[in-house]
Amino acid sequence: MCGICGIYNFNREEHVNRDEITRMNSVLRHRGPDEEGVYAVKNIGMGASRLKIIDLNTGKQPVHNEDNSIWVVFNGEIYNYKDLREILEKKGHKLYTQSDTEVIVHAYEEYGEDCVLRFDGMFAFAIWDARQDKLFIARDRLGIKPLFYSLNGKRLIFGSEIKAIIQSHNIDKEIDLQALHNFLSFSYIPAPLSIFRHIKKLLPGHMLSCKDGQIKARQYWDLAFCEDSPKPYLYYLDNTRNLLIESVRKKLQSDVNVGVLLSGGIDSGIITGIITKFLKKPVKTFTVRFNEASYDEGKEAALVSDSFHTEHREYFLEADSIRILPQLIKYFDEPFADSSAIAMHYISKMAKEHVGVVLCGDGGDELFGGYDTYSAYEAARIYKALPKFLRRNIIAKLVKSLPASTKRISLDYKAKAFVEGAEFSYHKAHYLWKVILNEEEKMKLYSEDLLSGMSPEDSFRVFEFYFDRFKGSSLLNQFFAVDIKTFLPDDNLAKVDRMTMAHALEARVPFLDHNLVEFALKIPSCFKVKGFSTKILLRKAFSDILPPRILKGRKKGFTIPGPKWLKSQQRDFILDVLSREHLNKTGFFNGDYVSKMLDEHFDGRRDNNRAIFSLLSFVLWHDYYKNFPAA
Repeated sequence: MCGICGIYNFNREEHVNRDEITRMNSVLRHRGPDEEGVYAVKNIGMGASRLKIIDLNTGKQPVHNEDNSIWVVFNGEIYNYKDLREILEKKGHKLYTQSDTEVIVHAYEEYGEDCVLRFDGMFAFAIWDARQDKLFIARDRLGIKPLFYSLNGKRLIFGSEIKAIIQSHNIDKEIDLQALHNFLSFSYIPAPLSIFRHIKKLLPGHMLSCKDGQIKARQYWDLAFCEDSPKPYLYYLDNTRNLLIESVRKKLQSDVNVGVLLSGGIDSGIITGIITKFLKKPVKTFTVRFNEASYDEGKEAALVSDSFHTEHREYFLEADSIRILPQLIKYFDEPFADSSAIAMHYISKMAKEHVGVVLCGDGGDELFGGYDTYSAYEAARIYKALPKFLRRNIIAKLVKSLPASTKRISLDYKAKAFVEGAEFSYHKAHYLWKVILNEEEKMKLYSEDLLSGMSPEDSFRVFEFYFDRFKGSSLLNQFFAVDIKTFLPDDNLAKVDRMTMAHALEARVPFLDHNLVEFALKIPSCFKVKGFSTKILLRKAFSDILPPRILKGRKKGFTIPGPKWLKSQQRDFILDVLSREHLNKTGFFNGDYVSKMLDEHFDGRRDNNRAIFSLLSFVLWHDYYKNFPAA
């Protein structure tokens, strides 16, 4: 696992300054504190900060081929590298390390850009091909590993994090107002946009090559649902079980200790149970706990731990943990308001003291139907059958009058979101059940100066783009597709990557093994979600492993007690960051409207905790990055 960066000048006579690559590399040192390497020749420069996980002695990057004509910097893991190495050696390639990184170099020599199709793993890499004077970058299929880039007509700059790109000369830090607009709806910025107009995210499953100033980008992998000629239920059951077990086995390849981030849900519980089949010693598991009962999954996690005799550790999170937000901004480099990043930070810090690699359960909900929004559309169908007068004049008004609770995903919160979204199409409802601020609310939030200079596109278009692409699939599969393309890589996986790598901890994601993903996309959606039952097939596939209480549990979500913490313990902190004086300095928001949002939350009239977190994130980010040094 590493941080990578680089510069490619299109003009061959314009040489890259080695010191510039060193500066870029230095800000990625938290991702790879064990070793640094730089390659800079003429108009190309690449750097890597390495975290040693596999081949601790000879895997220093950048890595090259036999005649030094091809070089690579790589972030991630290639789990089938030993098989690929054997194939490549039989074809005459001579390797000088035992690392998975070197396999990428020789696979590129043998198969060209299509080498990515042979990699089983998570990756973001850059290859310099001196023979063709070409730079080639690629990102893994699901977006587990990040890769940012900037093009200005004269050079291509890339990095694992935005901060590395900004260290380069002459990077314009103009804010992308559409990215800001989308952020305020989602709490994250969907790819390919970043908060900076001139810096983009390479989309998952995409590659980009640059030669003689000509840029070619293409998608090499995509979701492929198969809903024709379904097979017997047992076929899907057995294959799901076998593929996940095999995925976990592969994820245990490591020269350092491996543990599990354990929640009270079924995904991490299944992973823990599978690992115990392979390890001869107790697996180390880690859980975040809260004093607020509705948020705490400690009892469920302890039940899983006891069942598999793990070496279990807990970290209790208090309300003052919110004050770490200014530090977390430095790792995300752009506004990011999923408050569970705070919990991920602390659990990663604890885990790093005991292991070098952790497995986590991300992806299970998107692949096997774990979110309540997947069953909510069935409730919406029933709700829409009621007379309009009853829905709008009685039920909706009654629901809106409910006082805001500080409990996790409380009844009033779900009811208000449901009633608002259920009046629209199923596609729009799926968006509204997730959205933080809708279009009308955002326009009220913006300052007059900002409004005069922007004409944003409706953020629903982000979802609509993918709904259109997968319109031939079932409605549930369309929901899965949208979440796999947006929320999964740009929120969940981004959070896991930045917070684990902040502590030089590698996170692996067994549910996102592409072999398992490709199979899961072929499973009829009715085997995953039916009525109000979720994850039907996955629960059945591992019913012999997990305790009944865990198997029957509903998804709670990995989150912190934001509604309560923002309303009481951390009120002074919120009022300080979101004061009128502070907001006026940013110039983005209407102080009167922000004050109204705060009053509603503090008075218990409305749960605005996610909107408040979004504003906190942006203002704190703006404070830091407006003065972030560009060398």
